[in-house]
Amino acid sequence: MVSKNTIVNNLSGLHARPAASFSQFCNTFPNTITLTYEGLDINPKSIIMLMSSGIRQGAELKVTVDGDDAEDVCQQIIAYIHDMRD
Repeated sequence: MVSKNTIVNNLSGLHARPAASFSQFCNTFPNTITLTYEGLDINPKSIIMLMSSGIRQGAELKVTVDGDDAEDVCQQIIAYIHDMRD
């Protein structure tokens, strides 16, 4: 299991279109992925959980990945969050 922190840079946070594309990206991995935001554990493979979490620009997220190649998957997810644009 690997955990790392990152900041959401996207102007609209993880709402609507960014949440949909991020959820699709996370679903490409067989790993168990969890985002922790303000004490809430979020399954990013669920667009409903992402959109209802209220993650905004500047939010600090803890990304936790369990399973094979967890370090690499975690890095890819953090890079995706960092590079996300509306």
